[in-house]
Amino acid sequence: MTAEIISWGALGAAPHSQAGGCEPPGRRTPHIRVNAQLREIDAGLWEWLTSEEARARYPEEYEAREQDVTGHPFPGGESFRDLRRRVIPAFMRIVEEGGENVLVVAHLGVNRVLLSEFLGLPLEEIFSIKRSYAQMDLLVASELSDGRHRIEVMPTL
Repeated sequence: MTAEIISWGALGAAPHSQAGGCEPPGRRTPHIRVNAQLREIDAGLWEWLTSEEARARYPEEYEAREQDVTGHPFPGGESFRDLRRRVIPAFMRIVEEGGENVLVVAHLGVNRVLLSEFLGLPLEEIFSIKRSYAQMDLLVASELSDGRHRIEVMPTL
């Protein structure tokens, strides 16, 4: 099996992602368009806290969030439903405007939301999508006759 080098027509990235260096040496790197809508979920007051620290400092909010992890927002932050409302339209705009090959670099929560959407999984099953950090997923867009796009999740090695 040989690896194919793809020249990216567009490169979209979440803020604070490590999008640089996506092209091999000697190849033209396209302009990176940072899209704030692809930022990781806003954990609000829990940002940088461990699960144990959040439980100790915010026991009532922690319990409420445990009961509805996709719908209950982080204190001062957003829920996974909020994240979905932000990420899916932003991703679809990238698909519509991006050209033939588009690389999007984003964080794990964003990637899980995208995968749940395009695999047809309920958002409540988001954590059943097992992904490691820095894992690549291949999504293939096909334009439909009405101008909308269908997104397929392709198996990766």
